[in-house]
Amino acid sequence: MCRQQDAPYDIIDTCNAYYCDGFKPNSHNKPTMWTENWDGWYEQSHPSRVYV
Repeated sequence: MCRQQDAPYDIIDTCNAYYCDGFKPNSHNKPTMWTENWDGWYEQSHPSRVYV
C-alpha cells in the first residue's frame, strides 16, 4: 500500500491523511482504503486518569 497517485498496477494506493472523504484510487479495480484511524477533534480534553 502507498500514498502515491501514480502507484503501479499491483500496488494499492491508500489515503493516509486526516481528510479522506474525497479520496479515490487511481484505478477502478482497486479498493478505496485508508491506513490510519484519526480520532478527530475533541471540544474538551478528557484525561485518561484522575489526578488527585
